[in-house]
Amino acid sequence: MSALLTAHWNTVTGALWVKCTSSGDVIADVNGVVDELGAYAALTSAGFSRRANWLIVPGAPHLRSLDVTRTA
Repeated sequence: MSALLTAHWNTVTGALWVKCTSSGDVIADVNGVVDELGAYAALTSAGFSRRANWLIVPGAPHLRSLDVTRTA
């Protein structure tokens, strides 16, 4: 079974990163993401596919997260 991966996007700084949910290791890191479509494109370019839409992180309205998987 593959590791669970979560993408995080800071809408203020434009930073986007993918973390392994179980270990907390950062798998990918992208900067300069300015909008939602750009965030999806950055994930695709980094070799990931999304499993849902961005969710606002409770208590941190500038952060978004979603589950992703590696593309083959």
